[in-house]
Amino acid sequence: MRFLGPREPDWRLHLISRKQFVERWMWDIGYKRNAIIAGFNLPFDFSRIALSVTDARPPFTDGFSFQLWDYTLRPNLRIKHLDSKKSFIGWTYTTIADTPNTRGRFIDLRTATFALTNVPHTLDSAADVFGCSRKTHPDTHGVITSDYVDYCRNDVNVTTELLARVTEEYERHPIPIPLHRVFSPATLSKGYYRSMGLVPPLEKYGIDDSTYGRVMSAFYGARTECRIRGARVPVTLVDFTSMYPTVNALMGMWDLLKARDVNIVEATDSIRELIDTHHLDDYFTNRNLWHQFVGIARIRPDGDVLPVRAQYGDGSTYNIGVNHLTYDGDLWYAIPDLVASKLLTGRTPNILEAIRFVPVGQQDELKKVALRGDTVIDPMGSDFFKWVIEQRARVRDTKPALAEFLKVLANSGSYGVFAEMVRDDALTETTVEMFSAPDTPWRARVRHPERPGQYAWPPVAASITAAARLMLAMLEKCVLDAGGSWVFCDTDSMAICRRTDDDPEFPALTDARIDDIIERFDTLSPYDRSLIPHVLKKEYVGYCYAISSKRYALFDENGKVEKYSEHGLGHLKGPHAEWKRDIWSHVIGTYEGSSEWLDTPALSQWSVSTPRLYRTLNVWNQGKNYPDQIKPFNFVSAVYMRPQHKPRLRQGIRGIQLITGYLGGTSPLNAEWINKYDPNGPRYTITGGNIEDDMWGNAPDVVKVVTYREVLADYSIHPEAKFADAHGEPCGPYTRGRLYRLHVRLGGIDFIGKESNKVDDVQAGLIDAADLQMIATPGDIKWDQMRDAIFLVLSRYTTTENARLAGISRTEYHRLQSGKTRPHPQTRNALVTMAVHIACEDLKRSPRLVKDPRTVLAEWKYTCGNAATNAK
Repeated sequence: MRFLGPREPDWRLHLISRKQFVERWMWDIGYKRNAIIAGFNLPFDFSRIALSVTDARPPFTDGFSFQLWDYTLRPNLRIKHLDSKKSFIGWTYTTIADTPNTRGRFIDLRTATFALTNVPHTLDSAADVFGCSRKTHPDTHGVITSDYVDYCRNDVNVTTELLARVTEEYERHPIPIPLHRVFSPATLSKGYYRSMGLVPPLEKYGIDDSTYGRVMSAFYGARTECRIRGARVPVTLVDFTSMYPTVNALMGMWDLLKARDVNIVEATDSIRELIDTHHLDDYFTNRNLWHQFVGIARIRPDGDVLPVRAQYGDGSTYNIGVNHLTYDGDLWYAIPDLVASKLLTGRTPNILEAIRFVPVGQQDELKKVALRGDTVIDPMGSDFFKWVIEQRARVRDTKPALAEFLKVLANSGSYGVFAEMVRDDALTETTVEMFSAPDTPWRARVRHPERPGQYAWPPVAASITAAARLMLAMLEKCVLDAGGSWVFCDTDSMAICRRTDDDPEFPALTDARIDDIIERFDTLSPYDRSLIPHVLKKEYVGYCYAISSKRYALFDENGKVEKYSEHGLGHLKGPHAEWKRDIWSHVIGTYEGSSEWLDTPALSQWSVSTPRLYRTLNVWNQGKNYPDQIKPFNFVSAVYMRPQHKPRLRQGIRGIQLITGYLGGTSPLNAEWINKYDPNGPRYTITGGNIEDDMWGNAPDVVKVVTYREVLADYSIHPEAKFADAHGEPCGPYTRGRLYRLHVRLGGIDFIGKESNKVDDVQAGLIDAADLQMIATPGDIKWDQMRDAIFLVLSRYTTTENARLAGISRTEYHRLQSGKTRPHPQTRNALVTMAVHIACEDLKRSPRLVKDPRTVLAEWKYTCGNAATNAK
């Protein structure tokens, strides 16, 4: 043996191939040993190390299936994008002998950091919040250099450190859910409910589906309104302290959730008396009244002020407006909405039937839990919602990390988990049984069936949002009674017009009067006043400019924008970091910088997160190996066009939405664009600038697109269509000043799926508004909604004439008119057509323009029906 002396260390950095990486770390360690695979934004990373991609099968429908290795019998990796913060990730099944099947354990730190903080993070911001090393930033991507390798290694080090910090933080929580199964703050809330031993309401309360259907028909989201539009107004913005935990505490919702059982109590007379005999002061001074609010009532609306979900103005999507409502049929509403209507109109709604949900006893085996391993709550003896808010106030200064978590827990555990409906993106339509306001359930074909989440319970969800609307109605009543007005309200806040030394353009209150209103709400507070001084508090004092719901800015007397809404702008990428603030500075007339950026094309940046969008990229991917393709979870850019500038489309193409690959530093004017709906069609270039510059003479493949200047112009005149101007006409683009409630007269009811689904995608142009789930309303239900109006219209002619034209006997006509039977579809169509033609003749409009006969028949009934009834 020869002694060669000490061996010189090999200081070279050894890089391994993609194949070596997936064999060693993804297969041997990740899959076969079921090790945790962690990263930040895992879907993007996995798409980079794959060999190919196909559409995933259920339950990952509308997701991707990635092949990572050369051996086709091995499992693929499935990824289904849920939203910008989370995705489902899991292995497919394998048929390899002696190889276990596993879903896998994946921790996407983008998801985990959001779940723990309720704030979407980048790797940079997450590292900062969790006290990790900071990541570096290379000058350029895509070229392997020694500096770029250092950047990648630093990225892995920061991610590893972040994983350790996140795991350490999560392990403080004594909940029975592993970190790789955590997808949002709501997961933490449900985990704590499980740790307490709280049995999900749907499991322990034997309530029939028909009742749940009626409750869900009474469920509406938050109240958001603009009531003074297009004016610079001095305001005091007031905000309710933790609105949903507060109304939960007032209504005794924790007693209902921890009960052994729930009784459904017939309460028609007691609710009528409650609403009829009590006034605003009573709801401030007698908090016991609030315990009677968990319930629903069937009413016949007659000008009552109630939330109405409808297609206001020319929009194709549904919005909720709190308006005067009249309807010849019956509707179910949550009791707090009826209390609010009485306060705002002075009249008790016509209540035909009412039920309340009353807790019975207390379930066994509820256990104490240490929140974040620190502060102990006893669910048997404490009101969870009240306790969390008060405890946060106790520890805010001494234990800031615990206080931040209690804020997350209060926000996520007081409403969303009770309203959670999980939508199934199925490949084919499914037949389901429908329960809603009609007494008789029916079967319908739906593409996206919905199932309730673990702790979903409609009576709680509907009561919470209705009680929040009641709080705003009480605040509105106080402001109006004091002689004031308000600019906007948004879920839990209201901008009250504030009196200054100048003569007010709109009714305004002094600071002292606003303070009086705040003190009045103190009597309603369920909290310890030494910890929570005010249930209603001042959030901002300054000036406000509002355009429509959720479109407002707050600024100081010099016009410096200090807080602004991003609603309606969030789908755009923007040319610089502060562009949204600059948009608002332009709106209120205080912008002083360069405006050149306004004449550049308005761009959106989409993640290629669905197979449908990915397939449109085949025009660029065809003939290329997967490593050279535009991959899933890449970004693409999109631009928008006005209708008059859209190019002529090939036959059979239903629309146009121009997209291109990720631009990076490339000017959009130099890029090649394709139509998302016709990817194999023409290629386009785009131009911006002023509209008049490009109205004539453009080549067919040059498209005029919307610029940020046009976005600004459209944004600043977006109408608040669910309210009226001073003359009672619906608010239009150029309406300015105070807005008033519309009087909505319903012609009928349609049924929709979970309204929040895909709304962001619609706004961005990823899908059409028509793609949101609408549930076909059965013809019999439509007939029931139209019958009275149809026969009132047809009363102009004799029974004999009408029966002959409809092809039925006089006896059958009378049976249909009295509601003793329903018509054959052919007969129904004939009667509807006859009535619509007569109604349109009276209203002086074309029957060909009628989209829904219920609409024109309702309009006729309310404009011509009284005369017809008197003549009859």
